[in-house]
Amino acid sequence: MTELPDDDRSFTAARRPARFAACEEDGVPGVEHAAGAHGTLCGIPDARITVYRRLFVPRRLPTLRGRRSCGRCRDIVRR
Repeated sequence: MTELPDDDRSFTAARRPARFAACEEDGVPGVEHAAGAHGTLCGIPDARITVYRRLFVPRRLPTLRGRRSCGRCRDIVRR
């Protein structure tokens, strides 16, 4: 059994926003989505996406490589 400290410590200050992997829908290059458990946060099923080993960054403007983030995924991540 785990013993909890008796000095009124709280974990609320230690919480961080969730992070999601970056992904793209197959056949639709240039738009990054946030990958969830069964696809993207905006509803694209996992069978139609390619997941990358980097984090999703909710950007409004395109990157130097011409990638931009999905508006729906961006709104969900920023909530």
